Amino acid sequence: MRLPTKTSVSFPYGATSAPYSADNPHAGTDYGYSLLNPYVYAPEDISVTQLGNMGDCGNGINATGQNGRTYRFCHLRGFQVEVGDYKQGTVLGKMGDTGLAFGKHLHFVMWVNGVRVDGDKTIKKLMEAEMLTQKGLNTLVRLLLGRKPGANQQKWVGTMTFDEAHDKIKAGHNYKVEVASVKSAKALLNKHLPTIMH
Repeated sequence: MRLPTKTSVSFPYGATSAPYSADNPHAGTDYGYSLLNPYVYAPEDISVTQLGNMGDCGNGINATGQNGRTYRFCHLRGFQVEVGDYKQGTVLGKMGDTGLAFGKHLHFVMWVNGVRVDGDKTIKKLMEAEMLTQKGLNTLVRLLLGRKPGANQQKWVGTMTFDEAHDKIKAGHNYKVEVASVKSAKALLNKHLPTIMH
């Protein structure tokens, strides 16, 4: 999993400040526009089921993910995908101000099994859970060795294999401390979040 942008939340899910209210809270998460990084990404492997003008949503994309998750991306400037299947991290388009929008941003909506949820918080929790799986710990080893998560596992650090490097790092004091910090205070996830999001 990854977040749909590399920018920060500008207006959170459930916000009740104007033009919203307690009876009509903000039903998605808004991410602010960045001139240097205006791109919108697939948060996981998805199937784009619909794209086009969606009224207040403007140029929008509807997509299904895994395990009952579905998504909507609104106010896009344009599309870089068509209906079809795409891998996590695929650029879907750029943020814009189409539809009912006051300035360029991404309005991101997420449902789990048909129930609307806070997409930003939900994805961050799923990312944290992934970090605690074996795959996540392998990713962590690469990060601690200064390698990108997708780096080839075959003899990529000197003459050591990935397994040998994994065992060596795992036996080290710093690794144990940092893994423990993930489980207790989520510090390592926050430390490496920008890298994992790429």
